[in-house]
Amino acid sequence: MKKILSTVFLLFALITYGQNSISGVVTDENGVPLPGANVIIEDTNTGVSTDFDGNFEITASQGQILAFSYIGYTTQYIAAAGQSSLNISLQLDNELEEVVVTALGFAAVRDQQGSTSSVINSDDVIRSAEPTVVNALSGKASGVRITRSNGDP
Repeated sequence: MKKILSTVFLLFALITYGQNSISGVVTDENGVPLPGANVIIEDTNTGVSTDFDGNFEITASQGQILAFSYIGYTTQYIAAAGQSSLNISLQLDNELEEVVVTALGFAAVRDQQGSTSSVINSDDVIRSAEPTVVNALSGKASGVRITRSNGDP
């Protein structure tokens, strides 16, 4: 019984060996905490989110890569090298990708969208010299059908 118990204890010690708890704060370049920032260990399903003050705590093995990300900021990658505390400053990402949500609920990059779209400028409506806006929009966009009603129920 003592051998089994000591073997189980040794296995638990080996499993936790090499893993350390890493804590810290995720801020922006001005030092403002980023609540809800993601801290993910690359190539695993393990991750945490920062609290309201930007604090996080995660358990990682030495050599694993930690990815720090937040919407509108560039993702920063740091290798876990035995440190117990990290203070991460994320840089603002000036190049946000333009995304269009289609009628089916799919998000697509604007240039790769398979459907057609039409843009009608206000100048085109003004220059049309039509008495109403409905008349001015008629025939300007493909696939749009405009019907007029007299207002009766």
